[in-house]
Amino acid sequence: MIRNRIHNFCVNRHPGISARYHKLHDGSRGAVKLLSWIYLLWLNFAFYILHFRFLGRVPEMEAYESKRLNCARSESEEYLRKTPQLSVEQYVEKLSAYDVVSFDIFETLIFRPLSLPADVFYMVGNELGIMDFKNIRAWAEWDARVKYNAREGNMEVSLSDIWDNLQMVFLQRS
Repeated sequence: MIRNRIHNFCVNRHPGISARYHKLHDGSRGAVKLLSWIYLLWLNFAFYILHFRFLGRVPEMEAYESKRLNCARSESEEYLRKTPQLSVEQYVEKLSAYDVVSFDIFETLIFRPLSLPADVFYMVGNELGIMDFKNIRAWAEWDARVKYNAREGNMEVSLSDIWDNLQMVFLQRS
């Protein structure tokens, strides 16, 4: 339990430190494994004491890391800002020519600031302080589907099934 907390603090707190450490540590043995632990201590020292904040960013993900999500405006507001020739009134006028108009209200009509719906798990993980939350959440959903399929014969699960599975994962960790 204490070992996991130390590991999470040293390794999983910042994606750049985690990536650099795992690049050296994963699959290593003997002296290289020992060297990877020393390297991890140096990375943390450099990040926290020497304020080398660039170590918190994953080098291969520079473009992704510097991208800012537009949370100040909705997608439709942003579109109207970029294309002012189309007003809401003009859009409604064009749509009124049709008998039936259908929208996907869960993602695109209301608001979706992310490229992929599953990207929200990065944000949840950041709020919870769990850097690998996206993978943990994906595994919990897959595992819930497998368990449900064994019990019920299909793989359609509810959010409560997934979150119950997540709770089991975190209880096993502590």
